[in-house]
Amino acid sequence: MFPYWRYVTTNFLFKDILFVEGAVLIILGALVGGVTLYNAWVPKDVRQDQFTEYIWNWKKISEERHLPTGLMIGLTLIAFGIIYILLAILFQGFPR
Repeated sequence: MFPYWRYVTTNFLFKDILFVEGAVLIILGALVGGVTLYNAWVPKDVRQDQFTEYIWNWKKISEERHLPTGLMIGLTLIAFGIIYILLAILFQGFPR
């Protein structure tokens, strides 16, 4: 894998690193946020009976529960992943 980057410019290498890091952050953030949403916000009886009836009803969720820290971490990781990918797209336009 490293010989592929041996003779490329710094912008090209930086762009590839940003794409990879952005994808990893988005996947990790989606996993952390999704698991937190499912475990912390869905009551056990809903998981057994109706599976996920009101998981996206934000008004009902905010009335019953506090905002979990794991969700905020997951959303932050997704945001940083999107920023990294946008920066990589921006660096693609610069000359090599």
